[in-house]
Amino acid sequence: MLNEYDVVKSKIDLSEKVKKNTVGAVVMVFPEFPNDYMVEFIENEETLEILIVNEQNLEKIK
Repeated sequence: MLNEYDVVKSKIDLSEKVKKNTVGAVVMVFPEFPNDYMVEFIENEETLEILIVNEQNLEKIK
């Protein structure tokens, strides 16, 4: 289980902008959907995209 503000990276390509190993931060946890998280993916201190991602496609790095 992940928590808000955990730093994660994507295990797979999630979109055109968010490719495998893109770093992001969990910005919202959904109690009713415990395996899904809203993640803000960033690159060079800029937001690439905010996506809802299943935990199986994320790896906690910090």
